[in-house]
Parts: sequence; C-alpha cells; structure tokens
Amino acid sequence: MTDPLLSVLMPTYNGSSVLAETISCILNQTTDFEFELIISDDGSTDTTVSIAESFNDKRIKISINETNLGYPGNLNRCLSLASGKFVFLFGQDDLLQEGSLQQIVDLFIQHDEVGAICRPYFAFDDDITKPTRYKKKIDRQGDETVILDMNSDFSRLHTAFSTLDQLSGLSFRREAIKIPFHKDVFPCHVYPFAEILKRSKIAFIPTYTVAVRTWTSQCRSQSWIYDKSPVQSWIEMFESVFPEPEFLSFRNYFTKNFCAKNSVGLLQIRNYGTKPIRFFFRETKIMLKNRPANAWDPLFVGVSAFCLLVPPFFSRRIVDFFKRRVSSQTIPQIEFRNS
Repeated sequence: MTDPLLSVLMPTYNGSSVLAETISCILNQTTDFEFELIISDDGSTDTTVSIAESFNDKRIKISINETNLGYPGNLNRCLSLASGKFVFLFGQDDLLQEGSLQQIVDLFIQHDEVGAICRPYFAFDDDITKPTRYKKKIDRQGDETVILDMNSDFSRLHTAFSTLDQLSGLSFRREAIKIPFHKDVFPCHVYPFAEILKRSKIAFIPTYTVAVRTWTSQCRSQSWIYDKSPVQSWIEMFESVFPEPEFLSFRNYFTKNFCAKNSVGLLQIRNYGTKPIRFFFRETKIMLKNRPANAWDPLFVGVSAFCLLVPPFFSRRIVDFFKRRVSSQTIPQIEFRNS
C-alpha cells in the first residue's frame, strides 16, 4: 500500500464530548487522494480512545502514549507517526469545512515554493451559526491565495500571524519542517511555521476553512498554561527564530504591534489563570515594557480596569454574555459548509 499524500494530525486528551463530530468532519472530506488521520492520545481518562476506535476506519491510526507528554510533546508524537508528504494540524474539538483538505493539497502541488499554509478562522461556543469572533482575511484581488515571504509588507504578515494562535487548519510540507513543535504551549505550533517563513514562502488562503469551538478550549479548562507568560512566550519565539541582525526591524515590529498589543488576552489570564492577580500584573508589566503606548491606549486601560475591578466569577459570565449577545451581532456572515 502506498503512503497517503496527506496526514491529518490530531492530538487528543479527554475530548469525548466532541470528538465524534470532529472525526466525522475529517473523514467526510471529499478528496481525490488518500489521506490518514493520526490520533495520538495523551492518556485520556474518559472514552476518547473508544470513540476513535468505534469508527473502524482504515484511514485512522490510533496511538496511545504510555505517559502524558503534554500538548507540545503529543503534537510532536503525531508528527513522528505521519507518513504523508503534507501534514494538516487539527484540534479534537474543532470543525472543518467541506473541501478544505483538497484545497490545501491542490495549493501545495500548484506552488512548489510554499512550505506552509495558514487560513482565517472563526470561533463559536455551542452554535456554529453564531460565531463569537473571527480573524480577518488579507486584502487581495478577488479570491486569490496570498503568497508571503520575509520581504512582504509587515501588515500582511501581521494578519497571517494573527491566525496562528489556533493550530487547526495549519498545514506544512513535511520535508520543510526543520524544527520541532516547541515546549511553550501558546506558540508551540508557530515555531516550525515561522522558521519556514524565514527561509521560504508561506500561503494565506482566503477561505474560512475552520470553525474553532471555544467552550471546550484548554484556555478555559487548563489553568496551568498561563503559568508562563503567553506574551513573553510569543516574544521569545520571534527572538529565537529570527535572531539575526537583518531581522531586527521585523522583531521590533512584531514585539510591539503583535505580542504586546493583545489586551484582550488579559481577560483570559484574569479569568482562568492559577494565580489570577499575580499573573495579570506580570502580563501588564511585560506589555507596558515592550509597548509603552499601552499606558494611554483606551482598550488596554479599559480591559485592565475591568480585570482589577471585576472578580473572575462575574467576569467570566460577563465576557461570555458579551461574546454571545453583542460580539456575535457584529460579525459579517461567514460561509461555512460543515462536512
């Protein structure tokens, strides 16, 4: 049997409440090529493994880790099991638009110079027809895919990097991956993507291929992920991958305008961190140090005041209400055909 052309990598851990729907949307993709779905389970204590096994599909390869590797280690484990020429990352709780795998492979075949592909996405809580937030597309002519490299305009690269906070739908030419997924949770899957951009080209497709489910996100359930500063983790990623003097302006731009400008991230830390107040002040200090203009930025000041005045018990409910009742009303209509 020949190797599949594409490997879908899905690290799992206690995802029984949503896994069946996610696996179905992968297996129901219409393609003119063979693909495999690699599920690496990180020691789930629920029925995650039995749900995956119940599909009894030859395209599914299930591996169970002897010890818990954590998200980064489990993602690297998935990659080690892949045999496809291309790899496609996907979370256990997200949904994929019909035709997305075919679109990714066609793009890789048409553009030999492209080593990785990213995409816009939208997020939802429990109703996929009511998105709660979304990532913008890069300005372009028509529906053309945008090819980017280190010489591209920083604003276009900024739009691309803003979509990398979620792993689902990110794609790689497997031979182009030269460094492993990193131990830091937030930019874990970004390290190999950024390293490819440094020496090659990436593509940004104009389609909302992925719907990200938020109520099951580890950002809400795994408080330990905030033990290391998310902002500092991103800053270190840019410093580690782009240390050369010729990338100084690139590093400075993204440290100031991308890493240190995520005021809304303060809400996540305040609401779900293991040490909410301590980590909130740690994060604000890092953001002010790297972007002093935050001190008079209305959004930064307003979010900071809200975090200080409103306890997490109430803040979580207010934020969820705002996303579902207010933010969802401002999002333009997004075409999404759930496979």
